[in-house]
Amino acid sequence: MSASEQERIVLALDARSDFRAPAMDTLVTMAARLGVALEGVFVEDAELLRAAELPFVSEMGAAGHERTLTADTLRRTNRELSAELNRLMSALAGQRQVAWRYRVAEGNWLRTALHAGARCDLFIPPRQRRTSAPRNGPRPVAAMFNRVGFVYREPAQTPRIMSVLHALASNGHTREALVVCEGRPPAELLDRLAAEGLSTFVQVASLSQPAELLKLVCAQGPGLLIAPKDLLAQAGPLARALDALPMSVLLLR
Repeated sequence: MSASEQERIVLALDARSDFRAPAMDTLVTMAARLGVALEGVFVEDAELLRAAELPFVSEMGAAGHERTLTADTLRRTNRELSAELNRLMSALAGQRQVAWRYRVAEGNWLRTALHAGARCDLFIPPRQRRTSAPRNGPRPVAAMFNRVGFVYREPAQTPRIMSVLHALASNGHTREALVVCEGRPPAELLDRLAAEGLSTFVQVASLSQPAELLKLVCAQGPGLLIAPKDLLAQAGPLARALDALPMSVLLLR
């Protein structure tokens, strides 16, 4: 890959991003292998900030205690989490000599991330239910996706998908590939997956209903789902499905 401005992966982040998951370390390793930069975009929820400006708004804590929620409190919590995330990713990127830049934006989480990564690949880490992460520092974790799923539509996708899978498999970060497609995948693709030492599974599914597709893929338990951006980067019910995924998602341009 060339070192052009577009050769980067945008990392979509907010207060619910599980940035201590193994996915983050694996992402940096993959970027180093692909020779691309990383750009983190931490999105503060504009709707939640507006709601926090209303009187008598409160939130329920983990222990069941209710507390008043203000826009200033929410912004301060977001900035603390954002700074912690930036420190962690800066350290990971520095260890592997991957270019890293970072910024904070305000808006709708998915729309803002899609706009930031309009001409790039977009990485969405696993989502967590709580609104803030514990402040006890990053956990040392094994950086690995046991199974990587990818949506296959046409042969033109193969080089991009295989470059990502090679970056993961060559570092021992995955052992299994799940091919999601509407029919039997080409023999050439299966041969290339076998050459990477990957055990391969095939899931036949309709690609015309992406929200249902995500539910089906979730049942197969991949740690990472790779898909064309135009297939999954839609608004409405699909955005809500993406927001609830327990796995990482890599949307390829």
